Amino acid sequence: MREKFPFLTKSDCPPELKILWADMLATHDEYIKHRDLLFQENDSVSVLEHSSGTVENYLENKSIWAEFNFYRENGRVLGKHPIFSFYKRINQIRGMTLGDIVRLKIRLENNMVKNKKLIRSQPGHGQTANRMERVEKMKNELMEVNRLLNL
Repeated sequence: MREKFPFLTKSDCPPELKILWADMLATHDEYIKHRDLLFQENDSVSVLEHSSGTVENYLENKSIWAEFNFYRENGRVLGKHPIFSFYKRINQIRGMTLGDIVRLKIRLENNMVKNKKLIRSQPGHGQTANRMERVEKMKNELMEVNRLLNL
C-alpha cells in the first residue's frame, strides 16, 4: 500500500485520508469476517446479517479506494466519502461561539429524541433508514459538542 499510495506517509497528506486508511483496514477485516461467516451459517437471520455486513464493508472499502485513487491521480481529494462532510461540519462547530454551541447541543438532543421516537413508532416507514442515519450523524456531532463543552 505504501508503494501504491505513497502520499499517505507525506506530511501534507490530508488528515481525512489518513483516517480513511485506518478505516479501510478495519472495513477489510470486517468484510473478511462476515464473508467467511456467511458460508458457515444455515439460518436465514444469520445469513442476512452476514450478507449485509459483507456488502456494507465492501462498499465502504470501495468508496475509500475511490478517494485514494483520485488523490493519487489528481493531487486533490475527491471528497465524496462522508468523512469529508463530517469534518467540515466539525470545523464549523469548532468555529461557533459558546452560546451557539450550547443551543446546538439542545437542538441535537431534542432532534435525536424525536427521530428515535419516530423510528420506534414507525419501524416499517420508508424513511427509517434515513432517520437512523440522521441520528448517527447527530450523535457524532453531539460527541464533539460535549467535548468542546468539557462534558
